[in-house]
Amino acid sequence: MDKIKIENFVNCYPDQIFPGFYHLTEKESAALKVEIANRLTLKSDINGLQLVNTLNSLSNIQEEVGAEDSDFSLKKNLISLNISIPEYVYINWSQYDNIDKIKLLDLDEYFYDIWYPSVDDIDIFDDSLTWILFVTHYGKIKFLFFSSPAHDKKH
Repeated sequence: MDKIKIENFVNCYPDQIFPGFYHLTEKESAALKVEIANRLTLKSDINGLQLVNTLNSLSNIQEEVGAEDSDFSLKKNLISLNISIPEYVYINWSQYDNIDKIKLLDLDEYFYDIWYPSVDDIDIFDDSLTWILFVTHYGKIKFLFFSSPAHDKKH
């Protein structure tokens, strides 16, 4: 999480503490990147930019909702996509080398303190690694569903 986001939060809400989050290590981020690549049957050594571009090219735009809509709710949006609400989600800030883990309810409640329009393109996903919700810097919402790799499936 960018330090400036935490500082801005503290300035706006002096009585509150910024929501807890965990910044993944380089090794943890790399493992998630490889797992996502595997689920899409991509080379496991794909670089982060190629992965981001591939994910974006495979995603679908959600025309009926935007992150800048006054009634936008991340939780409601996931429900509308028939995604079970996880306790925690990951936020990819870049090329799967800068990832934070945060409670979904905290991200939903403080979404505009964490995602900055005109600045942030973020990917949100959970431990299931079966979906990714993209929020572009201009507020467009995109999503991608994918299944577990073949070796995870029981015959």
